[in-house]
Amino acid sequence: MIGRTVRVNGRRIHYLFGGGEQSSAVVLLHGYGMSASVYRSVGDALSTNHRVIIPDLPGFGKSDKVGKASFEEFAALLQGFLREIGVSTATLIAHSMGGGVAIEFARLFPEEVAKLVLVDSVGSPIKRSTLGWAYSAIRKTWHGLYRLRVSLEIVSAFVLNCLRRPVWMLRTFRMTADCDLLGVLGRLKVRIRVVWAAEDEYFPLSACSNICRASSVKSILIDAGHDWIILEPTAPLVLHQLL
Repeated sequence: MIGRTVRVNGRRIHYLFGGGEQSSAVVLLHGYGMSASVYRSVGDALSTNHRVIIPDLPGFGKSDKVGKASFEEFAALLQGFLREIGVSTATLIAHSMGGGVAIEFARLFPEEVAKLVLVDSVGSPIKRSTLGWAYSAIRKTWHGLYRLRVSLEIVSAFVLNCLRRPVWMLRTFRMTADCDLLGVLGRLKVRIRVVWAAEDEYFPLSACSNICRASSVKSILIDAGHDWIILEPTAPLVLHQLL
């Protein structure tokens, strides 16, 4: 995939892209603390059949922040970004925190969403202390060490984002933790698919059930952990079947 930067409403947005411009567009939205580069391998695989775009979300990677850490503001900037690069309709594949952006985008701009694929997504509130979230992150990292190089890329992206914008990381953590988008999901007028890791260290299967119930869909379960979309070599095959 190739990296590029554009300006949208005066803000710099960095993204990776691949595939033919005449192919159907797929926009991959990354999780909390990550950046587009971590998803390069899955993007490369999907770009054999699709036009794939992976933006650094606001304040992450090489993209500028927005004024307020909110899923609504992220979604509004995403829409401006997609218009800037000539994408009018896309399938959104949204992992973890990216799911909050995608859900708000589908609420605000439903005519621009071909399909919404939620991958171990935020949306159902999880009552957990800050220490509890930190423990879950440690478990997630430990479980990912079977793919050591990729796991180190995940950790490096998180550390770099913390070093660049520590306050922003705190604000977006608060935005993400315990967010409740079930009511929004129940009102969406787009096609939704839900894919979940059976051993997700962050979001238990009860959260998956709540999201599926709100969306009136059934989930696809993967025998893996939260970061399977990055870690598992079979992830592109699973996603191809949903596109």
